[in-house]
Amino acid sequence: MPITPEIVEQQWMEKVAPPTRYGTVYGMANQAFRQFSSSLQGIGATNEGAMDPKEYQTMKQQISQLTTILNASEARMLGHSPPTPNLPKVDAVGHLIT
Repeated sequence: MPITPEIVEQQWMEKVAPPTRYGTVYGMANQAFRQFSSSLQGIGATNEGAMDPKEYQTMKQQISQLTTILNASEARMLGHSPPTPNLPKVDAVGHLIT
């Protein structure tokens, strides 16, 4: 089921907005509220269908590599030294170095 702007607005009002009366947010003009809520559209939602399949595959691969690096790092911190495969190199911030 696609997320419609009405559903987004309703969920936003239920979770984030200040108290309302008759569907109007107190202290915020109707137009300002619509602009604000439309700027939130898509936040926290994954549009995998709209994503390029190659880009999606690349992201999955990077997540997998970073998870492997994290697990190896945690094991080293705990004093375990499991055999690690050829791990990709990362910089100090955690970005993959290719």
